[in-house]
Amino acid sequence: MRSNDYQRCLEICTAYILDHIDEEITAGQLAKLAGYNLSHFSYVFHAYTDMTLLEYVRSLRMRNAAGDLSGGRSVTYAAMNAGFQTTAGFSKAFTRTFGMTPMDYRKKAREGSAALIPQPEIREEIFRLHAIGYLIPGRQMTGQDTGSAASWSEVDFHAFPGYPKDMRDEAEFAAWIRPDPVSGEMAYFFGCLTDYSTVPEGFMRMEVPQGTYAVVNASDTVATDPPEETSIRMRETTAAVFREWLPAAAREGWAFDEKRPLFELYRKSRAWLYVPLIRK
Repeated sequence: MRSNDYQRCLEICTAYILDHIDEEITAGQLAKLAGYNLSHFSYVFHAYTDMTLLEYVRSLRMRNAAGDLSGGRSVTYAAMNAGFQTTAGFSKAFTRTFGMTPMDYRKKAREGSAALIPQPEIREEIFRLHAIGYLIPGRQMTGQDTGSAASWSEVDFHAFPGYPKDMRDEAEFAAWIRPDPVSGEMAYFFGCLTDYSTVPEGFMRMEVPQGTYAVVNASDTVATDPPEETSIRMRETTAAVFREWLPAAAREGWAFDEKRPLFELYRKSRAWLYVPLIRK
């Protein structure tokens, strides 16, 4: 199956799931809808999304339910619309996903402070990461909102050289680095994780040291969302981490590690935010 076939398959499945969000959905149904046998469909779906079908359906249902709650719908309505038989089961699943109860989320939405942020996973160790990409001065951004997350949406990449054709791209990687000591202006690094042995002309290499990170899943639907929607969700997630999660983590003995960069990772259909942590 070619890459555009993967995309078509995922778009068909996502549209069907959203149209039947409150119904039982099986892999067999979606495989038939996409025109593939069950074994091949299950393998391809997991390989492309890094999720099982059940996990993907759950993520869409939770996202849909959060939209209902922020729109003023009741918890009971959101639960039933997401396909849950009881509000207790829905509340448990929602809290596990977003780190707050549906009632708390609905209350914050009314106050204008709700953010669709899944509960961060603290990972004590990750491997040292190697990336090759572009170093872009903040003043070269096409938009005005420089310094925020997902600033790749403001960059005109036509002015930069293309990646080598034989370079293996494991995931897209982005981070703000190298602040100017006078102006405070930072440069934006955007590239990909790779084991490519040389640094092509027009590129730079960046290494991220291993350590402890709070890993936040900002989106499960990058492959089917417009880029601007992915960038907005990443920015909202980043803001919520600093506004809500880090103050709570401080009470548990965690602090932001200023010696390592916060970075974004885009792999398959998911967008992740990695927040460096250190014990106080």
